[in-house]
Amino acid sequence: LSPCAKKCTVHKQSTRRDARASKTQERKARREYWVVKELTALDGRHQCRECKRYIAKGEAMVQRNGARIELYYHKACYAGDPDPRSQPHSSATAFTTSVVAPTKKKGKYF
Repeated sequence: LSPCAKKCTVHKQSTRRDARASKTQERKARREYWVVKELTALDGRHQCRECKRYIAKGEAMVQRNGARIELYYHKACYAGDPDPRSQPHSSATAFTTSVVAPTKKKGKYF
């Protein structure tokens, strides 16, 4: 704290603001990115992200909330892990291959 912290209202406000900002950062760090909820469908407007069928009214479903998106699954289709890349038919697993493409040695240095 500055020497004038007891007298000056400007420095008091800045220290309060800094304390508030650090608490907000701590809260954000503790929070998980994906929040998963098990719900019952109230209407038939949501489509399962895994099997692409619509979730019927009254059917058990899982809702996965991210920062900006919501993903819906049938309870049987959900893999159980909050990360969408863990789903069996995820596009993230389609691009990870261990086969290396053959190189063509036609360049000047290769």
